[in-house]
Amino acid sequence: MKIQNKYSKKRKTTKDRIFENYQRLRKSIRLKTCKIIPLSINENLLYNDKVPRMKNTKIDKNRYFGLNGQIYILDTYPKAKISNLYVELNELIRKNPVTKKIISTVMEKDLKSAVLQFASADNMNRYCQHFDITPKDRKLDKIVDFISITMFELSNDFIGISFEVNLSDECKKEINNLIISDCEGEEEYIKYYSRKKTLVTKTSWNPDITRRKIINDYIIEIKTRTIDFISKYISLNKKNNKPPISIDVYTTNYNLNEDNRFLHTYDVFNFDKTKDNISVVYRYTEKSDEFIDSEFIFDCEENSQEINRSARLVIYKADELQKMFIIQSELINFFIITLYFYNIGEFSRKLSIIRNNLYKFYSKKESKIYREYDKSIKAIQKYKMMFNNVKLSNNFYSYKYLEDSLQFQNKRYEELLESYEQLEVSYNNKMLVANYKSTSWLAKVSILIAIISIFITIGLTFLKDPNIENIDDNIKIQLEEIKKQNNKIDSIDDKIEYFIDKNNK
Repeated sequence: MKIQNKYSKKRKTTKDRIFENYQRLRKSIRLKTCKIIPLSINENLLYNDKVPRMKNTKIDKNRYFGLNGQIYILDTYPKAKISNLYVELNELIRKNPVTKKIISTVMEKDLKSAVLQFASADNMNRYCQHFDITPKDRKLDKIVDFISITMFELSNDFIGISFEVNLSDECKKEINNLIISDCEGEEEYIKYYSRKKTLVTKTSWNPDITRRKIINDYIIEIKTRTIDFISKYISLNKKNNKPPISIDVYTTNYNLNEDNRFLHTYDVFNFDKTKDNISVVYRYTEKSDEFIDSEFIFDCEENSQEINRSARLVIYKADELQKMFIIQSELINFFIITLYFYNIGEFSRKLSIIRNNLYKFYSKKESKIYREYDKSIKAIQKYKMMFNNVKLSNNFYSYKYLEDSLQFQNKRYEELLESYEQLEVSYNNKMLVANYKSTSWLAKVSILIAIISIFITIGLTFLKDPNIENIDDNIKIQLEEIKKQNNKIDSIDDKIEYFIDKNNK
């Protein structure tokens, strides 16, 4: 599979890629010409690979670890547009009918009732049974067999959508071979400055880190291609700087009660708080399906060094070849927690941008602070609606880790909301002061116009009727108007001083 998504490509900037390609070309030339022009000390350190390279951690004998074949891509959709979603989904199903005989189909009337049940502005933890499509898309050919779609309530104002991507055997085999493969640790050339000189050094990454990055790029590529296909029909919340959110299902015959060095290379650790048992379905060819209670570890985290946003469900399965799947409704609470977690992270990053822009524009023209405030209101309102009464469902599988995570995310949301409210006060004070200053300026202009009017009135009145009493009356009227404007200016100045003192405190 060729990695073409913009997220993986943006791991490094174009400038960094050009610099590293230049260094590799220079290395090749200097190693060939070193007998003519000896290498300098710095060039020896950069280009002579005398340090023994590290090797990948090997998987243990008679053990396996790999993708089970399901990637659950998650997104949100506003209830205010729920009638649009019905039309979009209907078009998606109509143009991409399922081709697998074992997969269920959905009638149009069933789809309509399934979608429109989410229209009410409350969270009753409703959900709909999944329905399936086979994507007619060249980029997903031989990668995805079919996609199962499930909708569920996330909050009072938003629903969540799960796209269960079922990988083809060919794609799954390719990724699972990479998971246990050997690769060289990535070399990275880095610029640094010393005494006004530009120098270059080299960093060699642990090959286990490089291997994991390769796997993540494959998963991001699958998710991006799928979302690009879905977005042709459904108006999803495509992020320009972050790949789609997902839960990836892995299976292994490693004992999840013990830590293992190979599993550590994929950040799979034995934490009692994340471990429990869940009912999975074993599918046989010679007999009916069987429900099995299997041990699992669930991990939902965000690493600043990794662009992929994938929570992981690692399930114990003794036989690697045994076909296994999970009934999608059983994972709804996992979906809710995962969406809540990653969108809270987005909310936090958005607040940082709002804070930085407030600092940057505070002393600039009022128009800039107005525009930024308007943008921030729109963005924050979306998150307020998305997180309005998020709760787990009592009808589906849950355990202590999910419940503790919900409480933690609720607390985190309240803290972020308080931070935004403080920023909002700063925005409001800045705009109030700006408005009072503008009003003060207009009042001064009014006084100037009134003074000019006095002289014009005196001149015109004297020319028409050189009667001193009439002139005095007109002057008195204009002076009264100037007095009123002065009082307004004094009042505005007092308010400006009050708000400035309040901000300083």
